[in-house]
Amino acid sequence: MPKDYSMGPFFATIDHRHHGEKDYDDALKMGGGGFSGSKMKNFVFSHSQPPGERSGVTFVNESPKTFVQQLRKRPGKTSG
Repeated sequence: MPKDYSMGPFFATIDHRHHGEKDYDDALKMGGGGFSGSKMKNFVFSHSQPPGERSGVTFVNESPKTFVQQLRKRPGKTSG
Protein backbone atom coordinates (compact mmCIF):
# COMPACT_ATOMS: atom_id res chain seq x y z
CA MET A 1 0.00 0.00 0.00
CA PRO A 2 1.40 3.45 -0.84
CA LYS A 3 2.43 5.62 2.10
CA ASP A 4 0.08 8.45 1.07
CA TYR A 5 -3.18 7.17 -0.34
CA SER A 6 -5.01 10.52 -0.10
CA MET A 7 -5.87 10.17 3.60
CA GLY A 8 -3.16 12.61 4.77
CA PRO A 9 -5.35 15.72 4.49
CA PHE A 10 -8.15 14.00 6.40
CA PHE A 11 -5.85 12.73 9.15
CA ALA A 12 -4.55 16.29 9.62
CA THR A 13 -8.03 17.31 10.78
CA ILE A 14 -8.38 14.71 13.55
CA ASP A 15 -6.42 13.85 16.68
CA HIS A 16 -7.77 10.39 17.46
CA ARG A 17 -9.18 7.30 15.76
CA HIS A 18 -11.68 4.69 16.89
CA HIS A 19 -11.45 1.08 15.82
CA GLY A 20 -13.52 -1.99 16.39
CA GLU A 21 -11.47 -5.02 17.36
CA LYS A 22 -11.78 -6.66 13.92
CA ASP A 23 -10.82 -3.42 12.16
CA TYR A 24 -7.85 -3.06 14.49
CA ASP A 25 -6.70 -6.60 13.73
CA ASP A 26 -7.05 -5.95 9.98
CA ALA A 27 -5.12 -2.67 10.27
CA LEU A 28 -2.26 -4.50 11.99
CA LYS A 29 -2.18 -7.07 9.20
CA MET A 30 -2.24 -4.44 6.45
CA GLY A 31 0.17 -2.03 8.08
CA GLY A 32 2.66 -4.64 9.08
CA GLY A 33 3.58 -2.75 12.23
CA GLY A 34 1.63 -1.17 15.01
CA PHE A 35 0.41 2.10 16.38
CA SER A 36 3.30 2.87 18.75
CA GLY A 37 4.70 5.71 16.64
CA SER A 38 1.35 7.27 15.79
CA LYS A 39 0.82 10.95 16.58
CA MET A 40 -2.90 10.26 16.93
CA LYS A 41 -4.56 8.67 19.92
CA ASN A 42 -6.00 5.29 18.93
CA PHE A 43 -8.93 3.70 20.74
CA VAL A 44 -10.05 0.11 20.17
CA PHE A 45 -13.45 -1.03 21.39
CA SER A 46 -13.09 -4.60 22.60
CA HIS A 47 -14.76 -7.00 24.98
CA SER A 48 -11.98 -9.58 24.75
CA GLN A 49 -9.04 -7.29 25.64
CA PRO A 50 -8.66 -5.79 29.11
CA PRO A 51 -9.05 -2.00 29.15
CA GLY A 52 -5.94 0.12 29.20
CA GLU A 53 -3.14 1.51 27.08
CA ARG A 54 -0.70 -0.83 25.34
CA SER A 55 1.48 -0.51 22.24
CA GLY A 56 0.12 2.89 21.26
CA VAL A 57 -3.51 1.84 21.61
CA THR A 58 -6.06 2.38 24.36
CA PHE A 59 -8.45 -0.55 24.66
CA VAL A 60 -11.94 0.44 25.78
CA ASN A 61 -14.65 -1.89 27.10
CA GLU A 62 -17.53 0.59 27.38
CA SER A 63 -20.07 1.33 24.67
CA PRO A 64 -18.78 3.48 21.80
CA LYS A 65 -21.66 5.94 22.24
CA THR A 66 -20.91 6.58 25.91
CA PHE A 67 -17.18 6.78 25.31
CA VAL A 68 -17.47 9.24 22.41
CA GLN A 69 -19.87 11.44 24.38
CA GLN A 70 -17.25 11.73 27.13
CA LEU A 71 -14.42 12.18 24.64
CA ARG A 72 -16.17 15.13 22.99
CA LYS A 73 -16.10 16.98 26.29
CA ARG A 74 -12.29 16.98 26.19
CA PRO A 75 -10.33 19.64 24.30
CA GLY A 76 -9.07 18.63 20.89
CA LYS A 77 -9.65 18.83 17.17
CA THR A 78 -12.80 16.73 17.24
CA SER A 79 -14.34 17.93 20.46
CA GLY A 80 -17.73 19.29 19.94
